[in-house]
Amino acid sequence: MVRPTERELLRANVERELNFSKVTVRPLGISYHNFVKAYGRRDRGLKEAIEFIMYIVDFWSIFTKERSILALFFPYIQQETEIINKLREGIEEAAQIVKNSIRRGGTTLYPEEVSKLAYLFQNPRIYLDYVVGRDYLTYKLLEGEKINTILKEFRPVIEAFEGKLTKGCNSDYNFYMGSIEGYAFLTLFMIDAYDNSLLKGLVEAKSEEEREKILRDYSPSKGLNQILFSVEEDMIRYNRESLRERKERKNLCLPRGGLAQRAKAIDGGLKFSSYIHEIYGNKEKGKESSQSLLYV
Repeated sequence: MVRPTERELLRANVERELNFSKVTVRPLGISYHNFVKAYGRRDRGLKEAIEFIMYIVDFWSIFTKERSILALFFPYIQQETEIINKLREGIEEAAQIVKNSIRRGGTTLYPEEVSKLAYLFQNPRIYLDYVVGRDYLTYKLLEGEKINTILKEFRPVIEAFEGKLTKGCNSDYNFYMGSIEGYAFLTLFMIDAYDNSLLKGLVEAKSEEEREKILRDYSPSKGLNQILFSVEEDMIRYNRESLRERKERKNLCLPRGGLAQRAKAIDGGLKFSSYIHEIYGNKEKGKESSQSLLYV
């Protein structure tokens, strides 16, 4: 019997988590959107909040077990233990808000509760998108695909999202989420822009061994903390204002994962735009300038 190589073991284990996370990320997003859409009802989405919490509690216990298994092969996950714990605490806080609503009669959520719940519900979805993006990147690189090829594949969705960030979702500039992998890689790129190390390190690595070491050992935990937790008050205020406006006017963008809004709250999206220029150089699609890391 031929024993699998170490690289094959790494690829098989990351594929396992990737497949599990991909199956989950879209239903989780739909559940969140159902909650937000229900704000105009009398109960302000209480029923959908209960459904979201029931879904995320069941999922989170399985997801964290999958992460702990993968951590045996990819030590960087240990650096995200505190982040995962904070996300779990956020889920528990959301459950307590809903319990409090039920105890006082269980007929409606207060507007400030909806705004806080939207923020708390957004966080695990953003982290899950990051995990899918990270696992997809890792799997493709372990399969032998080049980092430059992967970055070029997702350049259109990244630059389209920059247009949404700078011009706003209600402008004539359209952004489409696209595939699960596309939005997940965008989330990874956004987080890494506020860490400036993972993708840049993979591009600059001189050997496959060096890239594999980065994949195993490096977590953009600084970027994760900034995107997930540093803008809580800004996001709660944004959720409150956008939900109120959406109730009064139709055809407005939903406060989805809040990814663009979080970048705006941190620094107006400057690091994200700067990172796009650093990685891709010339913004004319399909071309890289000599100032780009992809220029070979």
